[in-house]
Amino acid sequence: MAVPHRSTRITLQNQTSAQLTLISSGVDGQWTPGGWIPPAQIAPNSTGAFQSESTGLFTHGGGAQGSVVYGIDGSKEQVSIAWNNPNVGLNTYAQSVEGSFGLYFSGGKGNNAEATYFLIPDSGVAVTAYLPSEDGFHFSNTHWGTEHITSITLPDPFGDILIGNASWGLCGGMSFASRDYFEAGQWAPAQTTNPPGEGNPLFDYIVERLGQSLNVGDAADFCRVRLRLPGRRPGGVVRRRRGCCAR
Repeated sequence: MAVPHRSTRITLQNQTSAQLTLISSGVDGQWTPGGWIPPAQIAPNSTGAFQSESTGLFTHGGGAQGSVVYGIDGSKEQVSIAWNNPNVGLNTYAQSVEGSFGLYFSGGKGNNAEATYFLIPDSGVAVTAYLPSEDGFHFSNTHWGTEHITSITLPDPFGDILIGNASWGLCGGMSFASRDYFEAGQWAPAQTTNPPGEGNPLFDYIVERLGQSLNVGDAADFCRVRLRLPGRRPGGVVRRRRGCCAR
């Protein structure tokens, strides 16, 4: 089967106790053949996936566009996701959720993109035994340089598009990442100087978690994703100094 010129696959992980029921869906191009239409329901704590694709270079918009709206059973709230994977330009996504729920996503780049959305309860969670002086990072959120935080690579001869400014702070990413280490039973890295910038594994990880923190309602509740943590040593913990304060 030929690979479509543009396609976008959406995976929606329903991490709530409520069933999701499809209210509406739309596509510019087509839903990918083989059963890739949005499911009518997504059960609690389960996953649904769907994919749209272009039908040629000159379809309206010239790429893969689509949208879905799901109702959250037992409430009046809805979750909406829309995407546009054009022939020319960057992929774009729009999402929203109402009421006592949070929504964030990862991925979504490329001509044949895959984006994973996480729908989660927006409720506070007490993190027992977590101490910033013991479990936080030992470098300051106020000591970042003016380097960009990420980039988009374009084909030659255009070069890269540099995005963001670390000096604005990466507090959400630092909060999420330090909680990830804690939940994984690992010490955070011992370094007291800020990671230097894009390409450094810890810097890139903090930036990834920063992006996710901007898509949820309560930062303390949404650090449960198990990701590969930079600086971990196989079979042991990362040594660090004690008694420093996280900032």
